[in-house]
Amino acid sequence: MDKRYIQFSTAPKINQLMDNLLPLLTIDVLEFQNTYFDINTCNSSGLDNWGRILDFARVIQISIATDGVFGFDEDNYPIPETGYPQNFDNGFFYNPDYADETIPYSMNDYEYRAALKFRYLALTTNLSVQSINRIMNFLLQEFNSDYKCIVTQTATMQLTYKFNFSLTLWQLSLFRNRNILPVPAGVTTILLENQTI
Repeated sequence: MDKRYIQFSTAPKINQLMDNLLPLLTIDVLEFQNTYFDINTCNSSGLDNWGRILDFARVIQISIATDGVFGFDEDNYPIPETGYPQNFDNGFFYNPDYADETIPYSMNDYEYRAALKFRYLALTTNLSVQSINRIMNFLLQEFNSDYKCIVTQTATMQLTYKFNFSLTLWQLSLFRNRNILPVPAGVTTILLENQTI
């Protein structure tokens, strides 16, 4: 197999495993690469395998209280640059009675592939603000070519992620997960949606 991921290209055990696997394959090597091994093109079982490698399950927890955007000056929601909470057409009605309750949500292949790419790049970067910006914009472009994100350090040990669009509930759940969002250890994060970038 001539296409191997860069960080594994000199790993003798991985290369030995691949060399031992090739004679046992009952399908074409390129087909195996595309349907199982390549994270960009693999099918559901390949994605599930990547999930085991990257230690990230397909099922995530989504808050049933929604994101708390709709309302007037919620104490637990960051105030955007405009100085007032985001209200109409930016979220859902918020029910504080369900703030800590979640429901399981199984991501489809498109969503899971995106989550695994975020996880992979978060694990393989130096987590500087420059590299975080590069990762966020590179992967958000796969959702929509108009999506952008700017990450800035807004306080000591605090990063603010400004998105120029509304995050869906599954995206919001992902980005609140420190295993997905590229963020250095010990640094707090603020997510702001519908920002002018």
